[in-house]
Amino acid sequence: MALFLVIGIVIKTFNNLFPENIITTNLISIISVMVYHIISFIILNLVSNISYDFMLLINIITHSFIMTIIYTTISYFGIKYIFNKFNIKQIK
Repeated sequence: MALFLVIGIVIKTFNNLFPENIITTNLISIISVMVYHIISFIILNLVSNISYDFMLLINIITHSFIMTIIYTTISYFGIKYIFNKFNIKQIK
């Protein structure tokens, strides 16, 4: 549970620091996915009896990198289209 709180804090910090556009949205998503994988990798190595290789972490991050960009871009434009169609300014 603390893992998701850390990711939420990272996302909130980046949203407060940077303007909202497609580049920063993709950047925030990539950083969030990387933080998630790194923290879960550290927790698994500390708790588990099995030692996970660092190359496994790199492999997981590189495979999720492209899917994160694709998913975030599609979601960004879909949500932007819905907001413009229904004239929604912000979520309350």
